[in-house]
Amino acid sequence: MKTKFKFSSKFPHKRAFVTGAGSGFGQQFALDLAGDGWHLGLTDLNASALETTARLVAGAGGSSETFAFDVSDESAYQQAAQSFLRNNGGIDLLINNAGVGDSGRVGDYSLTNWRWLLDINLLGVIHGCHFFIPQMRKQQSGHIINIASAAAFASMPTMAAYNVSKAGVVALSETLSCELAHHKVGVTAVMPEFVRTNIMQYSRNRDADLDEMARLYVNTSGLTPEMVVPMILQKAARGTHSIVFP
Repeated sequence: MKTKFKFSSKFPHKRAFVTGAGSGFGQQFALDLAGDGWHLGLTDLNASALETTARLVAGAGGSSETFAFDVSDESAYQQAAQSFLRNNGGIDLLINNAGVGDSGRVGDYSLTNWRWLLDINLLGVIHGCHFFIPQMRKQQSGHIINIASAAAFASMPTMAAYNVSKAGVVALSETLSCELAHHKVGVTAVMPEFVRTNIMQYSRNRDADLDEMARLYVNTSGLTPEMVVPMILQKAARGTHSIVFP
């Protein structure tokens, strides 16, 4: 059964840009919106996974254009954003979802890995906001959903880089919520506990015990994207600034 989202009546053009759409949360956002007839800009580092999502979107009743790139790549992100805006005349919903998980103790986790994780999880979100907010201000409409984590305020040991990146996403979201309110642009930060996704797919940690522990948290979670994404869309459409679950 297709779900009618309040966003669809609020934004009749139904134009959304979703990062990390090849799997997990990103793919589920794409499918749920596609079922309500949205046109989607889909991004992922994995081109094959991205094309799979595009086929599923078409089957669900939506349409899409795909952009295979790393959200930490400023130039690639700018080109994709400009192309989407040019093709569609604007944007209604930006979902900054792309992210990676990793584990490692401070002092052992390399600075190279710190930069890699922060560039994707935090700078990738900043890139999305930077390239789409000017159009939203011009339109005087739009909504941004930033996927953070409960790790932003319930920081687990051995995951400092991840915790810091998600705390940054929450701080950015709170700032934007104030800055954009008078432009009629909404901002929602989502802070889930562990959800069964493949977020650990690109883990760089070489400590087998720590890596296994982090994967265990994810794989034994009782939450799935199918369970939580509809709730996120409904609450965000009502103007909820922060969503924490379960």
